[in-house]
Amino acid sequence: MTEEGFSLFAAGTETVSWALTVITYHLLTKPAMLVKLKAEVNQAVDSSGQLPPWVVLGRLPYLGALIYEGLRLSYGLASRTSRIASGEDLFYRGDWTPNGRYAIGMSSVITHHDESISPDSHSFRDDGWMRRINLGKNSIAHSYWHQLYKITEADVTYDHDFFNPFPVWNSKGVRVIIV
Repeated sequence: MTEEGFSLFAAGTETVSWALTVITYHLLTKPAMLVKLKAEVNQAVDSSGQLPPWVVLGRLPYLGALIYEGLRLSYGLASRTSRIASGEDLFYRGDWTPNGRYAIGMSSVITHHDESISPDSHSFRDDGWMRRINLGKNSIAHSYWHQLYKITEADVTYDHDFFNPFPVWNSKGVRVIIV
């Protein structure tokens, strides 16, 4: 039971925290994206100044696009996860693979960088998940309250894996100071 509980805990924290780290890094290094996001969220805030409920935030298109892009570049699990197709015949490059006899695995890192699906796949782009939207050109941009501290893109770029994706060995992680 303890091992299962630990696996559940690790699966729910490591992948989510890494995705949030990747998103935070890209928002703080791409101020135009952060301004657009703040404008969209500010339009959803009512006169009381309280953030709207999750169901409302979940319908914000730009916020959703940034989350999807962060999930795409954080990969979830980096290692290959194998599957056996027990109910169908598989064809790979025109060759038939016998039903239910072979485990086939693909890592999300490989699929998320398929240039035929996502051109410039290593870039964090806000336009890949939605059509162009107008978030209110007259919205007031808030001042920035966070600043990255002594990091580079290598601190959020996949370098190796221990089941989960990790950046370069000497990375100290994404560090942010509040200004």
